[in-house]
Amino acid sequence: MTTPPEGESDVPDREEVLRRAAEDDDPVAWIQLGGWLLLNGRPAHEYRPWLRKARGSQLNGHHFSIEFLLEDLIDAGRPDDAFEALALSGAASEGEAALRVAQRWDRHRPQEAEGWYRRAAEAGEPAGLVAYGRWLERAGRGEEAGPFYEEADVLGDRAGGLFAARWYAARGRREQSLEAAGRAVRRAEVAETGETYGQNLLRRTLFEAGDVAFLCGDVDGMAELYARAEAIEYQRSPASADWTTAVTTITVSVALVPFIQALVGHAAQDAHEVVRNALRRMVQRRKHPDTVLAEPGQRILVAQDFSRELALHIPTEAADEALDALAQLDFPPPTPSTHSQVEALPGTLRWNASLRRWEFRQ
Repeated sequence: MTTPPEGESDVPDREEVLRRAAEDDDPVAWIQLGGWLLLNGRPAHEYRPWLRKARGSQLNGHHFSIEFLLEDLIDAGRPDDAFEALALSGAASEGEAALRVAQRWDRHRPQEAEGWYRRAAEAGEPAGLVAYGRWLERAGRGEEAGPFYEEADVLGDRAGGLFAARWYAARGRREQSLEAAGRAVRRAEVAETGETYGQNLLRRTLFEAGDVAFLCGDVDGMAELYARAEAIEYQRSPASADWTTAVTTITVSVALVPFIQALVGHAAQDAHEVVRNALRRMVQRRKHPDTVLAEPGQRILVAQDFSRELALHIPTEAADEALDALAQLDFPPPTPSTHSQVEALPGTLRWNASLRRWEFRQ
């Protein structure tokens, strides 16, 4: 941008250009002019008509204009104005608008984001319910998250069913956990016939339901669900990445305590190879279909807890001793996070083979 000479301003010129385009019935300009007036502190009767006029417009550029405006308002510390812009323009329902503001505000002031997540949940839309539940778990308030996952599940949401299943598994409610995972799979089966790349969604859901089965101690159920998923051909998009570097680590988001308890339970029954096989399957199934994995002895599963800033780095070929030592780990209760989900840097638990113990590293 060219800086105007001292004493001059390009503000009137910018407004004039935008106004001419808007008056020529350019939907993108409606958003740009309304947003410009809002950003520059003009009264509501000036900017609201232009934002309202964009309601229902599906022309190219409308979406991106809204996104740019949203980012500018959030960067300026004005989440209420960002919400109003989304709602007035019809770019989002009230619940979706609150969620989009919450997710962006979370990157700027995570300690103040709860109100927006709660507002998204109160709109009664599954995405907002699940997002608020996840925020609560991140904040160390996991017990409060369950009812939001359950409500999303009752509304027939696939993700709601999976998060409810994980939440139940973390509390030892095995039957409810498996039932919720089963509902998520059935919803994905329905979606497969009506959505672009629906088979990819079903494939992913079967794998995630298999993870739930493992958390519930059902290794056979896990294997059955994984086998169903592996039988579904992954549908690549035209823009699929070309993976050329061997990947050594694969990340899974879990409730870490029940995940480790499941590992320990099988290791205690001298089923160490069962544990290693489960770890191998988790790594293998999570890789992108075009990804080249490193040699088996170099593969590590990173189990990232979604309710605390902690991750377990466990080799797929972990020694019996390392698996047995998991039983000695003592987890403190989750502490509220003051960081956004993007900024949080988890501590890690890694096996020290020379000292023969698991160590925490920041």
